[in-house]
Amino acid sequence: MCDQQTHSTYWSMPLLWGMIIGIIACTPEPFDLSDTAILEGEAPPEWPEVIDPGPPCETDGGVFELPDVAPAGGRVRFSASALLQPVGVAERLEVAVYLADEDEVDADAYGSLSVDGGEGATIVEVSPVEQGRASVVLRFNRPGRHMVQGWLDAENGRTGHIEMVAFATQLPMWELALSEEHLTLIVDHPEERIKVPAELTIDQQVYGTTVRIHGGSSRYFPKKSFRFDLDKGLTLPDGSNHLILRAEWGDKAMLRNYLGLELSRFGTWLPTPRAQIVHFRINQRYYGAMWHVERIDGDFLRARQMNPDGSMYEADPQQEYWVPGGNLTPLLGMAEYVGVYDHKKGDLDYEDLIELIEETLTLPDREFVQVINQAVDVSSVLVYMAVMAVMQNQDHIKKNYYLYRNHFAEDDRWVVIPWDLDLTLGHLWTEENDILDETIFVDGSPYSGSWQGHDFFNRLLHRLWTIPELDARFWEYVDHIVEHVFTAEFIDARIDNVLCRAAPDIVADGRKRASLDEYLSRVDEIRSFVAARRMYLLSEQ
Repeated sequence: MCDQQTHSTYWSMPLLWGMIIGIIACTPEPFDLSDTAILEGEAPPEWPEVIDPGPPCETDGGVFELPDVAPAGGRVRFSASALLQPVGVAERLEVAVYLADEDEVDADAYGSLSVDGGEGATIVEVSPVEQGRASVVLRFNRPGRHMVQGWLDAENGRTGHIEMVAFATQLPMWELALSEEHLTLIVDHPEERIKVPAELTIDQQVYGTTVRIHGGSSRYFPKKSFRFDLDKGLTLPDGSNHLILRAEWGDKAMLRNYLGLELSRFGTWLPTPRAQIVHFRINQRYYGAMWHVERIDGDFLRARQMNPDGSMYEADPQQEYWVPGGNLTPLLGMAEYVGVYDHKKGDLDYEDLIELIEETLTLPDREFVQVINQAVDVSSVLVYMAVMAVMQNQDHIKKNYYLYRNHFAEDDRWVVIPWDLDLTLGHLWTEENDILDETIFVDGSPYSGSWQGHDFFNRLLHRLWTIPELDARFWEYVDHIVEHVFTAEFIDARIDNVLCRAAPDIVADGRKRASLDEYLSRVDEIRSFVAARRMYLLSEQ
C-alpha cells in the first residue's frame, strides 16, 4: 500500500472511489533522470510583450460616491434603475401615484401624466396612468444634475419629482431588449438554462439573438451572468457570435477574473480569453457593470490561428461528479466522462481524452517520462501551472479549464486553456463559506494539485512535479511571472484604468455584492495580496 495519507476531501466519497483514488495516487517520490532529458531540443518559450492596459481613461480618476441629490418626493413617485445615468441613453422610470399622506398606491388614479425633464433631458415616451401606475422613458442630453417633475392633478397635490445625475460613460454600451415574460422566465428558472429570443444592441448596432443565464453555481446569484448566441449570419466586428457577460457577483471587487486573465495573457504564451468591462442595460433600465469575456469556442480558436475542428473539452463536472471532478484520473465509464468533461469541439468523441487519462497518465515512471512530451505540450502545461500558482488558483485543479489538441497537425499535443479565474488573488474555497469566503489567503501552496499534503489532486500536475527537471522549469516560470508581470505596477495599472473609466458605472450598480462604502477596500485587498504573495513565493524557493 502507498504510505501517503488520503486527504479528508475524499472521506465522504463512496468506498469504491476512495480505493480508486488511493491506488492511482501512489506515485513514487522524484526519481533519477540523469539519462533522460524530457525537454531536450525544445526551443525556449517566447514570452509575450507586456503592454499597457487600454483603452485610456479620459478623466483624472473616478469618484466613488453617490451624488448628493435632493430626495425624491411627492405623491407622484418616480423610480429609476439608478440615480446616475449615462448621457444619450433611454432610461425607463417607473411611476406610482400614491394616496395623500399614505404609503399606498392609489389604484383609482387614471389619466394623462405630464412630465418635464428640463432643458437637459428629452422625454421620449409617457404612458397614461392606469390603476395608479405609469412609466416614463427619457434621455439626458448632457452631463450634470437634472430635476424630473411630473403631475397628474396638480390642484389636488398629485405631483412629484426626482433629481438625477447624468454622466458620460467611458464604457461600451450593451442593451438587451426582450419581453418581460421571457426575462422573468430565465431569471426565475436559471437551473433550466432556458433560451429566449431577444435583441442585443452593442454601441448602437442591433443584433438578433437568443439569451440565457450563464454559469454554474453563479446562476443562482442575485446578479446574473448572461450568454448570447447571435442569429445565424450575425457577428461582432471581431468575428464572434457567441458572447458572454459575467456579473462577477461573487467577487466583491469584480476584478479578479479580469486580472487573472491579464496575468495569463502577458505572463504566459497560453491562448487566453480577453475581458472588458461594459455598461449593461435590460429593457431600458440599468442592470449593472458586467464583464464581456471571450467565449472559448471556434471563434476563439480561429482568432489565434488554432484549428477550430480540433478536440476540445471543458472540465465542467455536473454536481453528482464534483468528486473527484475533472482531476484527470480514470472514471468508471463513459457516462461519468460525459458528466465531468464537456465535449466542445472535434470528432473523436472522448476517445483521445480517455487515452490521455487512462493510458498516458497511468504509465510507469520511466515510460511516462519518455512519452509525456509527445502527448502533452509540457512547457505550456508548466507555464500554466506556474501562473495558476502565482495567482493562487486552486479551483482549476478539478474544474474550470479547457484541454485542446489539434489532432490534424504534426504537433498534436494537448494544451491547457485557462478559464473562470474569479476564485484567485486571495480568495479560496472553504468548507465553512464555500466560494463566498471573504478571508484573504496568501500562503496557498504553489504545489496545490499535488497529492502530498494538499487539498486537491490532479493527476497530470502531480506527475509533472515529481520529475526534478520539470519542477525546476516550473520554478523558472514562476520567477519570470513574478518578476515581469505579477508586480504592483502591472496590477495597479489595470485596476486604476478600470476604476478611472468605470467609476460612475460601478457606483450606480445596485446589484454588485459589495456595498459602496466597502468597495474600494475590497479592491485594496487585491493590491495587498500581490505584495504578500510575492514575498511568500520568494520564501518558498
